[in-house]
Amino acid sequence: MLRFTIKTESIEIVRDTAIERRNLSKAQRVDIVLRSDDLIGKIRNQAKENQGTRNDLTSRSLDPKVKQYSTRKKLADIAGISESTMKRVMRAKKEDEELYKKVVSGEVSPKKSQKICGQHLQVRTIKVACKQKFRRHCFLRRDLLSPSEKAIEIRPVSCL
Repeated sequence: MLRFTIKTESIEIVRDTAIERRNLSKAQRVDIVLRSDDLIGKIRNQAKENQGTRNDLTSRSLDPKVKQYSTRKKLADIAGISESTMKRVMRAKKEDEELYKKVVSGEVSPKKSQKICGQHLQVRTIKVACKQKFRRHCFLRRDLLSPSEKAIEIRPVSCL
């Protein structure tokens, strides 16, 4: 029987063995990684420490050059997937919780979720561009809005 000195060690071992299962889809492995907040926090703190260090000063001196650090890349390596797949699933989680659940269950692929999120983003971009550039009324298509935006009453936006 294994004994763990720290609670986080046991959680890390369970997480790592769950990720290594062969019968999990890519999105399910990403879900396991994204649910472990302590891991994400540790990686983000490490990235923040490297932030602001100057590479140009260390190139001629004896100090080792500071490596660029990508949190998304590190999480993708842990999950055993590509960085682009990690980006797609993280975006689905950030944009729409229902879409994220569909991606994890396998109903929607990560690539398809990117297209769906892109449609929502286009609507928001059009709305902002309309307010800033064009001096006329803008109409938004309700079918391209996320569920949370559909709940809000959408009327023509006057751009003055």
